[in-house]
Amino acid sequence: MGGGGGSQSPEIKYVDVDPQTIKTETDAFRQQLELGQIAQAQNQENMRLGAQLDRTNAEFFQTQNLRGIRQQGAETRMNIAAQGAQTRLNIGAQGEQARLNIGKTGEETRKTRRVEGEEQRAGIRASGEEQLKQISRTGQETRLTRETEGAQQRLGIQEQTRGTVTIRRAEGEEQRAGIKTTGGETRSTRRVEGEEQRAGIKTTGGEQRATVRTTGEETRATELQREMFRRYKENRDYEQAQSQARA
Repeated sequence: MGGGGGSQSPEIKYVDVDPQTIKTETDAFRQQLELGQIAQAQNQENMRLGAQLDRTNAEFFQTQNLRGIRQQGAETRMNIAAQGAQTRLNIGAQGEQARLNIGKTGEETRKTRRVEGEEQRAGIRASGEEQLKQISRTGQETRLTRETEGAQQRLGIQEQTRGTVTIRRAEGEEQRAGIKTTGGETRSTRRVEGEEQRAGIKTTGGEQRATVRTTGEETRATELQREMFRRYKENRDYEQAQSQARA
């Protein structure tokens, strides 16, 4: 065992893992739940791997030389690093998809509001045209009827017609003013709705990014703590083995 301890450490090569991006289309609430589940699963997997490494060191230390133990530790670290890279890539892809979904929702909502405004304006314009046509037809019919009633009634009919035209003109002006006011209020309402929706989308994106960043920080801190503990146990086991060999 003394001769084995003086040999050079084996060269460890880290292999880059080609990540696979998984695209998912979910709402913000499901994204947050999935991020929490991924972080919990990663922690459990790291704990399982750490416990498995401890059991392996304790069970096979007497029969495995130092080079084999170091090689096993290197492979385990490579596996953990690859799993962590995959998890971070998945979290990043899910966050990107969530932002794309939010952006698409806002775009579709704005298109819907724009179409609603166009349709409302078209309806108001058509309503005004029909009212004007109806008023015109009513005046024509009234004048034709009065003309057939006789010469003695024409003066009264003319006065009544002028009064009717004045009333209809006033009614038209009031109706157009009401339509104008309705359109202005509708546009103001749609503008406020759009501003509130964009503010909500911006807030949702910020919260999601903060959640992803916090998850990554906690995962890296856990990994660092476990790596320090593993190195401590590996060094302790090595010193105990050296002491037993000298004894």
